[in-house]
Amino acid sequence: MAALGQRVVLGKGHTLHSVGDFINDVYLLESGLVSVSAQSADGHAPAKLAGPGDVIGLAACLQDEAVAGDAVVLMPATARRFSCVTVRGWAQNDLAFASYFLKVLSREVLELAQLALSNSRQADQRLAALLLEAARKAESQALTITQESLAQILSLQRTTVSAIASALGASGAIQQRRGTIKIVDESRLQRIALHGLKRSGIGWCGVDAHA
Repeated sequence: MAALGQRVVLGKGHTLHSVGDFINDVYLLESGLVSVSAQSADGHAPAKLAGPGDVIGLAACLQDEAVAGDAVVLMPATARRFSCVTVRGWAQNDLAFASYFLKVLSREVLELAQLALSNSRQADQRLAALLLEAARKAESQALTITQESLAQILSLQRTTVSAIASALGASGAIQQRRGTIKIVDESRLQRIALHGLKRSGIGWCGVDAHA
């Protein structure tokens, strides 16, 4: 599929689609990181991360319906772009492509279910888990991502993210520089994602999941 698409470079902050848009193009990511949100009935817009190998806009394209959220580039990316008309034709006429698209959509459903579970955790656990997921998706321990972007993805106050990030830095799990977060102790960050800062033996007062 990748060889058939037009290669495009996507700068940080570029919007691939906004809530309410009808999809004209579908993007297969080759590098970088994209935040894809989905507006829920209660008004929240939880976001999942898309990285290399993920497809942006596929479900809305195939169903010919408006997207439920925004897709914004978090880390500079490259992708293969396909017109939605072409993608629909493949889905209808080529069994191999139809099977591939089904696998992609099934993976997206699983990721959304995991996202719903993650959103029930405390804010410190959610941030730790997000950083781990971002590193996995971006295939890099060094993330050129801002605290403001992290706050938007998690639907948290920036001050809350800043306080948690400082605690993660003090724990030795991450290092921060302006606009960059580097994971330096993945196993420690995994423990925090599972148990939280306090239960991991790190001084932290705790923050409500949606603070």
